Amino acid sequence: MKKLLILFLVLSFYAPAQNFPKFGVDSLLEIGTWNTEWFGDTANGPSDEITQFNNIVKLIKAADIDIWSLEEISNQQTFESMMSQLSSYSSSISTFSQTQKMAILWKNTLFDKLKVEHILTSYNYDFAGRLPLMTTLKYKKDDLDTLYVISVHMKANTGTISQKQDAYQRRKNAANFLQLYIESVLKDKKYIVLGDWNDRLDFTIYDGASASPFKGLMDANYFFPTKTLADKGRKTYYTGSVIDHIMVSDSLNKHYIDGSINVFDNANAYLSGFSNSTSDHYPLFASYKFFNQKAIQRDTAKVSIIELKPISFDIYPNPISDKMSLVNHLDVPVQIVIYNLAGQKIITDFIRENEVKSINTAELNNGLFLIKISDTNSQEIFEIKRLVIAK
Repeated sequence: MKKLLILFLVLSFYAPAQNFPKFGVDSLLEIGTWNTEWFGDTANGPSDEITQFNNIVKLIKAADIDIWSLEEISNQQTFESMMSQLSSYSSSISTFSQTQKMAILWKNTLFDKLKVEHILTSYNYDFAGRLPLMTTLKYKKDDLDTLYVISVHMKANTGTISQKQDAYQRRKNAANFLQLYIESVLKDKKYIVLGDWNDRLDFTIYDGASASPFKGLMDANYFFPTKTLADKGRKTYYTGSVIDHIMVSDSLNKHYIDGSINVFDNANAYLSGFSNSTSDHYPLFASYKFFNQKAIQRDTAKVSIIELKPISFDIYPNPISDKMSLVNHLDVPVQIVIYNLAGQKIITDFIRENEVKSINTAELNNGLFLIKISDTNSQEIFEIKRLVIAK
């Protein structure tokens, strides 16, 4: 009974707050994309510019993602004001004249910028005047390969029937040009293409066709972790489906944490009216075990494993849907036990030292749970954390 009381006391300490959740994990590379809906434009998008600004800043800070692609940055001054409040990030932004610009943000403690450029400049029409923005980054703390981060915002499915037909063809052309560029310039390099692709991967949102405009990329086995979100009926656009995507190279895909793709489509649970006040798109994230683990573990070897260390154990994502990844940074195996609010054991498992393990949570109902991490004999508790299941 005493152990149960301790768990309930911890739960009350972790009572839900009206704050956006943290998605980043210190030992992993998190990549995110978000269409911020006419950010800074007083004539379009959310009507309360101050509220939108504050919410976007707050979400980016809380999410703690390493690399972002932001789309529909529509006011340079507003963007600069945002960056002044995001001191842990550096950024690049589109230089074209089109109002809806793209921006790439990266943690300045992790990466140095090598180059910023617009690519595929001969195909401005097919990219709707929003030429892809490529920022080349070098990891500071180890001799890893360079990352090529490409932000895209393809032509939307809007207008008359003939305009939608043209938009569909432009998305298709743009995807084909991207494929040619990757295969001729970025072959064997670590690249990320992410942003608002304005269409699905499994079929198209355009009524005049059935095949996705990105079918060529899919047939060529380019990897989109976002494909699994569409299969589960998730959405990145508040009234639609999964039209924002992340595509990565084979060399980066081998570092992908299975099941880590997540979209913050339950944002309204944290902020009522999110799609009206902040953006009509939801942020999208994926995780990669890319970094040299020894270089970033903060010298835990000198610390007794009995102490509660905030980096000893990571859970991703949290909130959780059908699967979560558990990262054990300790040099010893641990036991994990998940409890429901009644104090009942729901899941018990073991994780080896320095292991990343995937746990199936598909059969758990939405709500709050506790996870206790201890040694394999349950004698010493290393951490107790709150889990949120939100499907």
